[in-house]
Amino acid sequence: MGWHGRYSSFKDFYSLEDCTDVNKPVVFYGLNDNRDIKKWIKHKGFKIYLPAAIEELGGWGGIREGGYLYLDKINLDDLNVIVQDEVWEYLVKANGVKNCKKVRFTWRDHRMCKPTPLGDKIYIHFGHYPEIDETTSLFQKDRFVELLGDDLIYPDTFIPYEDLVENYFNKSFLHIVTALHPTQSETTTQAMGLMGRKTLSTWPNLNPSCEVMGNTDELLRKIKLEKKKIGTIQSELANEVKNFFDFSDDWLYTEYWE
Repeated sequence: MGWHGRYSSFKDFYSLEDCTDVNKPVVFYGLNDNRDIKKWIKHKGFKIYLPAAIEELGGWGGIREGGYLYLDKINLDDLNVIVQDEVWEYLVKANGVKNCKKVRFTWRDHRMCKPTPLGDKIYIHFGHYPEIDETTSLFQKDRFVELLGDDLIYPDTFIPYEDLVENYFNKSFLHIVTALHPTQSETTTQAMGLMGRKTLSTWPNLNPSCEVMGNTDELLRKIKLEKKKIGTIQSELANEVKNFFDFSDDWLYTEYWE
């Protein structure tokens, strides 16, 4: 069960099906509203909760109703939570969850992300809602457009993930995460690494394709180094990233949680 835009691709990779039988084992891909909470409470079979947005766990102020997280409305004693890195793990445990397991899965079906020759552009995800960035400067769009100019490539509106891979990721030699919050652009960072592209970000990440961008001078120096690789296939980096992730489906079985 899920709502997030990544859900369909994630479901395809793990061969999951939408569940209507309340007695069967199920994965809840996100708990985002009261409808999800009612489904969770109603479901009698074995349940795994996979947080799909950091706000569900209280990050960035959290998704709240009446001052409470939706997570506060379910019984934590028998809650089985799967997360993909240390940031998510910390927030889950900080909410009092005991049975939390970390598996370095990818947010989308990684099979379309193959190493290809590096393009000549820098990709930045500035979000799908320009009005939010204009208000909050979450993605620092004005700063980076002015700094990088014609080297940049980015969509102005939502486009399907397959088109992003083909027409944006493939044409880039570098990915930059400009948001100041951890977990932003994780899906793109994973994909770019599997394609042999580095990511420079404002925060540390254990993914071997990631580096902290540093100040403006450091950023420009790192961009210059990556530009020298344009046209090459960075198979070594792609393999290192691939080995970093865990593509098994062991966590989908009840025995894994015993």
